Amino acid sequence: MQFYLLRLIMLGKDFGFLKKNNLFIFGGCYTMENLGLLTIIVPCYNEEAVLPETVKELGVILQKLISNGEIAATSKLLFVNDGSHDKTWQLITNYEKKYDFVTGIKFSRNFGHQNALLAGMTTAVEYSDMMITIDADLQDDVKAIYEMVAKYNQGYDVLFMGFAANDRQIRFSSANQR
Repeated sequence: MQFYLLRLIMLGKDFGFLKKNNLFIFGGCYTMENLGLLTIIVPCYNEEAVLPETVKELGVILQKLISNGEIAATSKLLFVNDGSHDKTWQLITNYEKKYDFVTGIKFSRNFGHQNALLAGMTTAVEYSDMMITIDADLQDDVKAIYEMVAKYNQGYDVLFMGFAANDRQIRFSSANQR
C-alpha cells in the first residue's frame, strides 16, 4: 500500500475544531467503493486499571463508525503493551479472544511511549488506510475520532490535532513542583 502525503492540516484555533485532544491520524488513498480501514493504536504501560473502560469506549466508537458506513468492518484497536508489570497483557489477550476488533503487540520490556507508537504504526501500515493514536487513559477527547474520520473521508490525507494549553498547564505545574 502506498501512502500519499499531500496535505498537512493543522486543525485548532483557525478552524475552531477539536480543542481538547492530542490525536494523530494518518491516511492513504480512499474511494467510496472501498471503505477505509481504521486502526486505533493504543500504547499501554501498566494500564490494567483503565483498559476495560478503554476497550469499551473505543469499541463503541468503532462499531458506530462501522454501522454508519464510515470505516471498514475489519477496522481494529491495536494495543501495544510496552513491558507492563501488571495484568495489561493478560487483559489484551482476553479481549483479543472476546472481540474480533482487538489485537495486540507485546514488548519484552519497557521501550518507551514513542517506540510503542512506532511499533503500532509500523504494524498497522501494512493493512490500514488510516491510523489514530490515543493514550490508554483516554485523557484525550475520544469523540474527536468521529471528526477525524469524517475529515479523512472528505479527502484529507494527514491530520495532526493537539491542544497546546495542556502543555502549558503541565509545564506550569512542573515548575511549581521544583
